[in-house]
Amino acid sequence: MEEEKTSGQNHKLSPNEFKKLRNTVILRFIMAIVFLAVIFFIPAGTIFYWEAWVYCAMLLIPMLFFLIYLLNKSPETLMRRMKTTEKEKRQKLLIGLTWLVFLLAFVIPGLDFRFGWSRVPIWLVVVSALIILGGDLIFMLVV
Repeated sequence: MEEEKTSGQNHKLSPNEFKKLRNTVILRFIMAIVFLAVIFFIPAGTIFYWEAWVYCAMLLIPMLFFLIYLLNKSPETLMRRMKTTEKEKRQKLLIGLTWLVFLLAFVIPGLDFRFGWSRVPIWLVVVSALIILGGDLIFMLVV
């Protein structure tokens, strides 16, 4: 108990568990950045895809602050939220199909940018980014 007070941690994880969780969070955050870069910029054929940069900022910046907050205030919650394995076959199948749709939802806009299939007005991109940010904030409040 005394060690918790001196270290500034007021959670129930051991120092080793906390360190492991912190390292896992850092690794997954870096992997998320790389993953988003691959699924956005390779199909777009350029890094000058500003709408993807806006989306990444709207997703990753709040996520970073939220992860830091949870890591410091409620690492147990963060640990529970990071468990992503399913035991039921049906649930695994649904998650697999969801990932396919998720990937297509990110790859197709990059291809659209590359080949100029459509033009989205700037105001719509900005409004959409704000809606995404609002959704992220609601998610954080729920957690």
